[in-house]
Amino acid sequence: MKTRKINIKPFHLRADLRPESLNEETREVEVVFSTGVKGRRFDPDSWEDYWEELILTKETVRLERFLNGAPFLKDHNSSSIDNVIGVVTEARVEKNKLIGKVKFSAEEEADKYFRQVKEGVLGKVSIGYRVHKYEVIKMENEEIDTWRAIDIEPFEASLVTIPFDDDAKLRNKDENDLKLNSCKIIKTDPKKRDQGEISMSKENETKTVETKTPTVNAKEVRSEAIKAERERVSVINSEVKRFNLDHKLAQKLIDDGTEVDEVRTLIMDTIAKRDEQRDLKTQTPEVIDAPKNNVRALSNYLVSRVNHNEELKDGKAFSGMSLIEVAREITGKSGSKTEIAKRAMASSDFMSAVESASSMTLERSYQEARQTFSQFVSRTTLPDYKDYKRINFSASPSMLEVKEGAEYKHGSLGDKQETISLKKYGIIIELTEEAIVNDSLDFLESIANYGAVSARRESEEVYKVLTATHKMSDGKELFHADHGNLITTGAPSETQLDKVYEAFGAFKSQGGKNEQYLNLEPRFLVVGPDNRASAKKIMSSVLSGKSADVNIYSGDLEVIVEGRMNGQGWRVLASPDQIKMIELAYLEGMTGPKLTTWYNEKNDCVSHKIKHIFGVKAINSIGMVKAPNA
Repeated sequence: MKTRKINIKPFHLRADLRPESLNEETREVEVVFSTGVKGRRFDPDSWEDYWEELILTKETVRLERFLNGAPFLKDHNSSSIDNVIGVVTEARVEKNKLIGKVKFSAEEEADKYFRQVKEGVLGKVSIGYRVHKYEVIKMENEEIDTWRAIDIEPFEASLVTIPFDDDAKLRNKDENDLKLNSCKIIKTDPKKRDQGEISMSKENETKTVETKTPTVNAKEVRSEAIKAERERVSVINSEVKRFNLDHKLAQKLIDDGTEVDEVRTLIMDTIAKRDEQRDLKTQTPEVIDAPKNNVRALSNYLVSRVNHNEELKDGKAFSGMSLIEVAREITGKSGSKTEIAKRAMASSDFMSAVESASSMTLERSYQEARQTFSQFVSRTTLPDYKDYKRINFSASPSMLEVKEGAEYKHGSLGDKQETISLKKYGIIIELTEEAIVNDSLDFLESIANYGAVSARRESEEVYKVLTATHKMSDGKELFHADHGNLITTGAPSETQLDKVYEAFGAFKSQGGKNEQYLNLEPRFLVVGPDNRASAKKIMSSVLSGKSADVNIYSGDLEVIVEGRMNGQGWRVLASPDQIKMIELAYLEGMTGPKLTTWYNEKNDCVSHKIKHIFGVKAINSIGMVKAPNA
């Protein structure tokens, strides 16, 4: 028996959700994390392929980390807490399977994925795991070794659109961020061991699990040749992708008919040259603790001075310093306060720290601002400032019957198309020389204010659609008798809601002779403070001994109270999951206000330009009903 140690990165493995087990109350769903199926992998230490087989028993699987709140992520992306959509709540080994449960968070982003799992749109899961010990054996009729993983540690699960293939690694911000772990390799002779027995030395203790000897299917020569070529192409693509090499290299090796052994030699030479360049870049150590040139620390310090709830982590070296003292530390220069302030503003470190602190403050204040429209508005992005057409839902044609042997007929979406485009809003805020000398952070306070202002501007534009004159492509206002979405005045009541439900029941697709009922359901009751009491009462439970006094609409609609609706009557809207009614579009890459910073030498200041690009448009007149103010 031979033993050696190698350093390996984590692996991943496809898993499957059990949608039928979804519990809407607890937001949990069962997952089959692994069945121990064999998969082909590559040993970078020996440059040989091998079969990996997970031996799943209570003795071979370390569940402590998995059961201690292991994260449930989006696409294996652990670079930010925003990518955590839930947590692993249960895990157990049963009949050579790793089974458990994951729980979705109730946050808005996680809830989107929860609904998609519920609807059956998403159902693929992948787990990340480490192997601490392999037992290597040579199986009969197998060209490559089988590595039995007998010490496995799962540490995270991810919801994915397409599960990674066996050779892929965990996805992260940087492949080098994945920490290596030591793995013990024990090579045994199958002739000297009983069939089905696994050697798992753990403090001189031997445990056994039952295994199955894989069978090899005999194929014809042609099939084997095709299989060999596919494997060659797969290995080439896998190895080039594994080491982040240019895909053109893979195509050249495939076209040239290069054999696998020669491929690995060429790839190894390429990697050696790349690593040599990488080593040269990493010879200079990074200064982390020193306050000078520490952009992250200074940025953290500036934010903590404005937001006193912010924990001062990296910026403790600057604690208690005034802005002019920080400027002197950054530049390492002496002189008058105005001279030091001017040098600091021209310094790339100071500028980067100020820009980072400003961007962080802007984004946080924007995200924390309350917006009541989020539940009924659809968000999207547009590539530029051009006008973009949105097909009116009511103009969608119905499906037509196709007789036996007959041709399919072309459907037309009609000319009912709404146009949406982007608008640009912005302002400039300055950090002046005087502010640095006077130790004033008013510019950061202003930036925080404009983060909230940006969010409020979105709310203004959305509620203008519901309250002001808003023309549709047919030349009529959004709420119009011809659209069937306008009822008589009056506070929310049973009588008024009867009219709302009658209007919703009458909404049809307008496809000429083939118009169809859409069966839309009211979901949100949007009121101003003046109608809040009436709305709350009509949605509350009323217990009565008389059937005539029972509130039939209790809890039917979710009440949204918005100050901009005061004196504007009230509206009832469907869920955007049923139909898109109002669209809020951003410029691609700018889903919120963005900040740019530059040194304005002419005015002795650092200028911050806040730019917010978005557009709002009603893209359907159906799915909404208006009750005007009395």
